[in-house]
Amino acid sequence: MTFSVFITGLYNFTVPLKLRIVSWLMILFNGLCMVASAYYAMEFATQSEPSLIEVFHLPIWAQGTAAALSGIMKITVGIGILRALRWARSLYVVAFVFEIAVAVMDYPPSLYQLLIPSFLISCVVLYLLFRKSSSQYFQRKPAIQIS
Repeated sequence: MTFSVFITGLYNFTVPLKLRIVSWLMILFNGLCMVASAYYAMEFATQSEPSLIEVFHLPIWAQGTAAALSGIMKITVGIGILRALRWARSLYVVAFVFEIAVAVMDYPPSLYQLLIPSFLISCVVLYLLFRKSSSQYFQRKPAIQIS
């Protein structure tokens, strides 16, 4: 089975362009963020001097775990969107709520404004996932099931 068949499946319909773009960006950027998070976690763990990381409330291992969980959830959502799996939209909502909860616990109130761009992008993605044409796409049945 090739990589593209694994990701998109064997369906007799195409993914709407907006959903295709969102899902591939989700897969790409969250994969890169997971690699960057692992790198910076190692960097901060080896520093002996105080750094910006001390401004946040959660320990570095908790931040890394939250970043990894979020990345895994969103990569899974991206694959689920390409395969027209209905639960992918619900998982995105779970990932969105999880990220907001972790950010509120971790960030000091003076830095909440840094969350605004991420929040707005997530709201746009939520809109794209739950609009009428997207709902019709997720209601379709695949022609062939891959087991």
